[in-house]
Amino acid sequence: MAGIELQGVSKVYPGGVVGLQALDLVVDDRELLVIVGPSGSGKSTLLRLIAGLDDVSAGEILIGDRRVNESSPRSRNIAMVFQEDALYPHLSVYENMAFGLELRYACGWLNRLGSRLFGNSEKELSGKLRIAKQVELSARLLQIEDLLDRMPWQLSGGERQRVALGRAIVRQPAAFLLDEPFSSLDSPLRVQTRFQWKQVQKQTETTCLWVTHDQEEALALGDRVAVMSDGRLQQLGTPQEVYHKPRNQFVASFIGSPPMNLAPAKLCGESTQPFVQIGSVNLSFPVEFAAGQQLEKVVVGIRPEHLAVVSVERATELQATDSQAMCLQATVADIHWLGDFKLVDVEITVDGVVASWVVKLPADTEVKQGGNVALQVSYNRVNWFDAVTGETLWRG
Repeated sequence: MAGIELQGVSKVYPGGVVGLQALDLVVDDRELLVIVGPSGSGKSTLLRLIAGLDDVSAGEILIGDRRVNESSPRSRNIAMVFQEDALYPHLSVYENMAFGLELRYACGWLNRLGSRLFGNSEKELSGKLRIAKQVELSARLLQIEDLLDRMPWQLSGGERQRVALGRAIVRQPAAFLLDEPFSSLDSPLRVQTRFQWKQVQKQTETTCLWVTHDQEEALALGDRVAVMSDGRLQQLGTPQEVYHKPRNQFVASFIGSPPMNLAPAKLCGESTQPFVQIGSVNLSFPVEFAAGQQLEKVVVGIRPEHLAVVSVERATELQATDSQAMCLQATVADIHWLGDFKLVDVEITVDGVVASWVVKLPADTEVKQGGNVALQVSYNRVNWFDAVTGETLWRG
């Protein structure tokens, strides 16, 4: 087992296309790190560089304490699983899983040919026993021990992917690299299979980098989550940190389903008491974060589940009895029922401009399309971003 470290790693393709830009990343030994980001963000490029399938343009890659920049893919002791299972169609499940080990233990076709001519060698028998044991253990971990005699065409999509994972596990590598391994599966099977893999990864105690564009998958699986965009690392942290404390607007808008509501607003009032205007509500901006900065505009961010719908009458009562109550006037534009909750599209006015926000509500909440409602906001749930740099300013 081994950790992985990238020091200032960059990748520039012919023609000047930048895949990665000076990436620093440390993956702890036995950690399951999920790399998430949109298409073209550099996720797969990162895995290919670690695996040795592509050469780095600059920087250092260490696996354990060994620099591997010039090492061949085989010598890095890395197991990589791609989107396609890439099973050998003419080999059984057992043979697919054992193929790599046969080469390692010199029990391949040359020895099989020799055994036909001269009888079984002691080395071949020893290797076969080791292979059988490792395949059996891996199959048991993935619950595919009943499939070992089947051919790939006799398997479902989920079973084929588990065989591909088993082929990686039997090698007992220093680390697993998984490039969206379950993206082709339907949703229920994808959820079942990925959680099964998480249990396997913990049992094998092997470092794992998992690439996905599905932020829900990233939050559900990762010990930590690395958010990438345009070949750069945007944020690295636990799922809770990335969700509740986004480092910039990109992370706030990419992580979360639906994503955080964002609206640009101008700072008003005196420099000692700045605020932004949302409809008829003046939302105080923390003065300590305005000090020493030339801030004129900020971006307000609130997650959909941190907004509660109350009637206009109830909002009036709250604001009359509680000076800290904040209720934003909104109009219901559309309603999407999704089982145990509903997503409500609303329109509010921020700094004189109509903004479209989404509110996540319990399914039994009464709202009518076209109706007027009030959105109750907790001040400590508001996120603030610099409108120019996109970086976070403050969060309660």
